[in-house]
This record gives sequence, structure tokens and C-alpha cells, in this order.
Amino acid sequence: MTFCVVGGGADLISGGQGNDTLWGGEGDDISHGDDGDDLIGGGLGADLIDAGTGDDVIYGGRGDDTIFGGDGNDQISAGYGADLVLGDAGNDLILGWDANDALFGGEGQDTLHGGADDDLLNGGDGDDLLNGGDGDDTLYGVEGNDTFFGGAGNDRIFYSDGNHLIHCGDGDDNVRWADVYTPVYGNITIFGGDGHDTLYGAHGNDRLFGGDGNDSIVGREGDDLIYGGDGDDDIYAAWGHDSIFGGAGNDRISGGHGGAGFNSGSNYIEGGAGNDTIDGSAFDDTIIGGAGDDVLYGADTELYVVGGNDLFIFGVGDGNDTLMFFGERYTLQLDDALWSDHGTLTAQEVVDLFGGVDNNGDQFLRFDGGESITFGPWGIGEISYLADTITIV
Repeated sequence: MTFCVVGGGADLISGGQGNDTLWGGEGDDISHGDDGDDLIGGGLGADLIDAGTGDDVIYGGRGDDTIFGGDGNDQISAGYGADLVLGDAGNDLILGWDANDALFGGEGQDTLHGGADDDLLNGGDGDDLLNGGDGDDTLYGVEGNDTFFGGAGNDRIFYSDGNHLIHCGDGDDNVRWADVYTPVYGNITIFGGDGHDTLYGAHGNDRLFGGDGNDSIVGREGDDLIYGGDGDDDIYAAWGHDSIFGGAGNDRISGGHGGAGFNSGSNYIEGGAGNDTIDGSAFDDTIIGGAGDDVLYGADTELYVVGGNDLFIFGVGDGNDTLMFFGERYTLQLDDALWSDHGTLTAQEVVDLFGGVDNNGDQFLRFDGGESITFGPWGIGEISYLADTITIV
């Protein structure tokens, strides 16, 4: 066992095979722990610490330190400077504290906390927990099932293969694949937080929650569940059988299109409150505009190769909606509460009582409570054809 405390110079401190205690002092010191479970403190200078093998406890001190934990389950507190920490193999606990730190977990199930300022955290292989803390942080997961907390600040979070749980926190955060050119596989759960976040899912069945703010959300491959939350969100489902809920705000939702060579899948889409624009996929979607004045599209057959048999659902409180590209292959489901004073009606009687054509030549249905549906350009043709598309619940 070696016990060593040095003074104000730039010292070289070496332990041995046992459990050593090494404390640097005021200068820019170099400390080698070697084997054993060591306690090493850097002191006040810009120190280099190599703890070696063993379950070590390391304090960086106040300078801009470089710390190598070595093999073993290490506990590393980087201290107050702008520190570089490499945990290496083992289940390490690494704390960044103040300044712009770079923390690398290495192999093992590591826990990394960035602390204040703008930190870089890389968990390495293993099931890691990364917490950026305050500041505009960059977090990388490598192999394993990782948990991320962005914390305060405008953070960037990059994930690789695995089933990850990601909490963005405050700030305008960006969450995406670590390598944009290589597909990432796994089931990802992302909670966006309070800012204007950008969230990308992976090749799996993801759960993406935008939270507050004007978010941009892309589901990618897999059968995804997407909640936009509050704010004016942009949501793109891409491929898969997705369930999308826009939430409050004026959202723009696309179910993903599938021309030749693509497989979008059938989606369930609810716009929620607000004036939403919803564009279904090229397959069989269920689309509910929700409260607000919405614009709803089926598949745009001018732009895409195939169209689906979409179901549009409309009821009391759904505002004044516009259905674009509404054709005979679609179904319009109407709640009979829209005309409760008229009793039970057939589809043709609904068209006769509430249907008409406006000055632009667009057909419409206008109900007693103020709700209305306008069939925009490239719509149903003659108003008399509309009854064939209506089901009543």
C-alpha cells in the first residue's frame, strides 16, 4: 500500500500493487495507481491520472484534468475544470461537475452525469445511463439498451442499436440515429419535453411523445405510436402501421406515402384540438380531424401511384373541415348527433337536408350546430354521389 500527498510542484506519483492513496496538490501532477483499489485525488492543477486496474475512487480537483479509470468498477468525480474522462471496462460512475467535460464510459454498464455547462457524454458498449445536466450537451449511446436524460439546455442525443428510453428535458433538443447512413434497429421511447424538439424513431415499434413546443417528429420504420402534444407540430409517420395523435395546436400530419417500391402501411390518425392539416398514406387509413377547422387529405392520386380506402370520422364539435381528394373509394362516417333534432335519417336524407354547392363549385355538408365539411378540389363530383360514401353511427 502506498500513501502519498505531495505539494506545489509538478509531481510524478506512482502507487503499487496494493490499494493506494495518492493526492496530488497544487501543481500539474501525473498519478499512476497501478493494480489495486486506489483512492486518487488530482488537487489544484491540470492533472493526468491513470488509476490502472481495480475498483478505484478518483477526484479530479479544480484543474482541467485527464483521467483514465482503467479496468474495474470506478467512481470518478471530474471536478471543476474542463475534464476528459475515460472510464474503460467496468461499471463506472462518472460525474462531470462544472465546465465543458468530455466523459466516455467504455465497456460496461456506466452512469455518466455531465453537470453544468456544455458536455460530451459517450456511454460506450453496455446498458448505460447518460444525464447531460445543465448546458447544451451531446449524448451518444453505442451498443446496449441505454437511458438518456438531456436535462436543461439545447441537447443533441444520438442512439445506436438497442431499446432505448430517452427523456429530452428542457430546451430545443434533437434526437436521432448516431449514423444517419446506417439503419438503427430497436424499439425507442422518446419524451420530448418543453422545447421545440426534433425526434426521429428507428427501425422498430417506437413510442414518440413531443411534449410542449412546436416539435418535428418522424416515426421511420415499424408500427409506431406518436403523440405530438401541445404546440404546432410536424409529424411524419413514414413506414408501418402507425397510430398518431396530434394533440393541441395546429399540427401538420402525414401518414407516409407508398408509391411503387414502398410499404407505408395503414394508419390511425387523430388531429386533436386545433386547425390541423392531415394527409393520409397510400393505404387504408382512419382519419379523425378533431376539434378545430381541419384540412384532411386521402392519398393524393395525382402525386402517388396507389390510393387506399380511407375512413374519415366526423362528429359534434369537429369544426369546419375540408376533405381534399375525397372520392368514391373513401368512407365518411357521421355521428347522428349532428342532426339530433331531425331524428333518424338515411345517408341520402342527410345529403338532401344538409348538402349543397358553394360559389367555388365545392360540395359541402353544413349541420345545425355549425359543423361543416367542404369537399375540396378533385372531390366527389356530383353532390348526389355523396350518399354512397356515408355511413351513420
